[in-house]
Amino acid sequence: MERTDQPEKSLDPNLEASIRRIVREEIALILGANSQTNIAELIDRKIDDLLVQNAEEPLTTQEVALEYGLSPNYLSLMRVEGRGPNYIKKGRKVFYKRKDLAAYFASQKMKKMTQTP
Repeated sequence: MERTDQPEKSLDPNLEASIRRIVREEIALILGANSQTNIAELIDRKIDDLLVQNAEEPLTTQEVALEYGLSPNYLSLMRVEGRGPNYIKKGRKVFYKRKDLAAYFASQKMKKMTQTP
């Protein structure tokens, strides 16, 4: 069931669907099939809350590197050169917001190389 009062999430729709399916299956196993329909809306609300909370938590350089397949050194180089996604610096620690990462990587378009004879 889709909620209209939820903030925007930056999670892959396929991953979100998988999470919802897994949680529903686990709850159905625990509570039994009869309870599944009564609790479906509560499950969706809890999942939405968790996804929104996850989307708002800042990521460390290491977490971004793992999630996006980049090295921490490359992320550092991009910061030094003044390019890359926006970041927050707290003391010596660097954090990235998921929405900033999504915006940055969405703006990066691959240019098709044309062959010259």
